[in-house]
Amino acid sequence: MFRRCSSSYVSFIRIAVAVSLLAFIACRQDVKKSEIDIEPAGEPDKYSATVVRIVDDGTKRETTTSFEARSGEQRREEWTEGGRARALILRPADGKGFLLDLDDRTYVELDIGSGITGSQSLATNAPRSPPSGDSAEIQDSTALGIDHYFDDDEPPSRLEAGVLPDAVIDGHKCVVFEVQATYQDGHIETSRRFLATDLSRLLLRLECESSQSTTRMTTERRKVSLDVSSDMFMIPIDFKKVEKL
Repeated sequence: MFRRCSSSYVSFIRIAVAVSLLAFIACRQDVKKSEIDIEPAGEPDKYSATVVRIVDDGTKRETTTSFEARSGEQRREEWTEGGRARALILRPADGKGFLLDLDDRTYVELDIGSGITGSQSLATNAPRSPPSGDSAEIQDSTALGIDHYFDDDEPPSRLEAGVLPDAVIDGHKCVVFEVQATYQDGHIETSRRFLATDLSRLLLRLECESSQSTTRMTTERRKVSLDVSSDMFMIPIDFKKVEKL
């Protein structure tokens, strides 16, 4: 399955609850596991990381930074939207989600149901420009992450996959997989995935590029920590519940 990259971030709220993550121009993701033998990414049961996304078109470079954390099925993501600090907490066990304004110290409670598991959320996929709107937008949305960037449109006419030499990223040894997809118009799209062997095959870097564009997209997880406090998934007692941010 290939998904066309898009240069702007998909609404984070819309990608936070049903399962499918972000996109940038000029790139499609790796193929279905049934179509080509590429070992899947994984993730530790508990970790936090800074997520850095870089889009470089040869003339300008755009960098976006967010933060993510996991503890079991609980998830937290922090980002900046319109100059304001936001956070999203997902607690699938009790079917609840919370969208927080960290500046105003307010939050909205979201009913996300109980159908989202850890494996269906951040690890399978990439945060972005978060949402505006209310909890209704969440009901038909997807779970975020850095490994899930693309739309199902034109299938490739040829696929080639291979294993590249191991690499070390932030002190973590990674196995590296590359997929080249050739399309009917002749252009080739290439993605490279770096999976950390000491972090349950956590996807530490994803690189995407296309022969028909100078744009190159790189997403990295940095400063990975396995020490995650349970407080990160709780609403601070001084936050006020509101109907809408």
